[in-house]
Amino acid sequence: MEQKVKAMKTVERVIWATVLVTLLVLGGNWLWWTTTAPVGPLEPAWDRQACTQCGMLLSDHRFACQLRTPQGETLFFDDPGCLLTYEKTHTKSEAVYFHDFNGSDWLSSTRVAFMEVPGSPMGYRLACVDTRVKNSQSLAWAEKHLDTDSPSRPIASKKSHPKDLL
Repeated sequence: MEQKVKAMKTVERVIWATVLVTLLVLGGNWLWWTTTAPVGPLEPAWDRQACTQCGMLLSDHRFACQLRTPQGETLFFDDPGCLLTYEKTHTKSEAVYFHDFNGSDWLSSTRVAFMEVPGSPMGYRLACVDTRVKNSQSLAWAEKHLDTDSPSRPIASKKSHPKDLL
């Protein structure tokens, strides 16, 4: 009888240990899943999400951009020029996505090219397109385009509303 009780207690301990290990593994997986950075671009809260650089709300999908910091935080921008300006003074980002000016896709930094357009939310006059678009320009061109002395960049503050730049 004593052996039977000892055997039952041993089985009971093994069952409880198995349950505990299972719960720990599931809890750890849940914690990892909820704290890891998302893969791919996130959709901003349009007309509620502020640009990290200038503070204007993201409303024109054609010019939206985002980057993921090394800490996993996603930062949103209302104009490609705002994102490129931000990157000049901040640490390297983990991932960068640009909204396709001609469609609804998000373009990764390896698939993005730039074109000059008549206006953009903050007056940088940059639109993001797929690298396959004819006459599109490189990232280096876009960074050079940011030069505030560039005659192609209007002074945004002279406009009454950012949509006037379009």
